[in-house]
Amino acid sequence: MSKPRTIVCALLVGAVSSTSLAALAGEGDDSQRERHRRHHHHQRMLQEFDADNDGSLSDAERASARQAMEARHAEIVAQFDADGDGELSRDERRAAHEARRAEGKGKDKGNGEKRRRHHHHLQMLEKFDADGDGELTGAEREAAHEAMQAHRGKLREHHERLIQRFDTNQDGELTGDERQAANEAMKERSHEHRARILERFDADSNGDLDEGERRAAHEAMRAHRQGMRNLRKFDTDNDRVLSAEESIAALEAVASGDSSGDINGDGVTNADDAALVTSIIDKPAPERKERQARPRRR
Repeated sequence: MSKPRTIVCALLVGAVSSTSLAALAGEGDDSQRERHRRHHHHQRMLQEFDADNDGSLSDAERASARQAMEARHAEIVAQFDADGDGELSRDERRAAHEARRAEGKGKDKGNGEKRRRHHHHLQMLEKFDADGDGELTGAEREAAHEAMQAHRGKLREHHERLIQRFDTNQDGELTGDERQAANEAMKERSHEHRARILERFDADSNGDLDEGERRAAHEAMRAHRQGMRNLRKFDTDNDRVLSAEESIAALEAVASGDSSGDINGDGVTNADDAALVTSIIDKPAPERKERQARPRRR
């Protein structure tokens, strides 16, 4: 037996005979959320204080913005500083926040729709404005359209999986109780996912991920998702589960050094790909029995 074949067999020992291809949900990128938050705050400041509409705040406009914000802060403190100490405690800040939320809900829905569309437009520009000119050209619009179609397809697949798993009365829809059961299951899965992430990447065991640990987790999950996508070509019966034969085919592709064995997508077929395949096929498939027990909907 050749050495590569020996490696394949050794890696396969202990692997489950079939493997779920449902990708792990990645944690959000906090740095990206922070960039979005700053960007929207900057846009609001420009909209309110950029008097000459030149796309930036001059020193005078900044001073005006600062005075307005200080005045607003003083007004909030005067309204919600229940103990009169000149500062807002946690409870007082919470009361102010709830009041602002209630006020926001009472505003014209048209303004909310306008903000939603503006936010969506900014997201489209960030993702698809390849030349950075602030507009979407024909090719960029086509790329955005294709991406949105693919996203809608994933949403439909997700909905179908929920129906298949939680539609206990087989009416093709989720009742309130069935939807609640689905939500509880997803919450439990989210908690389990977080626990696994902490167990694997919380190096200082403080119960949270710092920037370095979060980055390591993000990179590992990126490689995992890439591996899940690349493994789909070995799912020859398209049942979203790797059988024992399909798993062997994937490992043999890695061992052969063929480009199809580049599971993690780094351009090289090596032991890292074998380790990734093994880590994926060695994970349990908790939904497999339930999926097999219930017939596919036509």
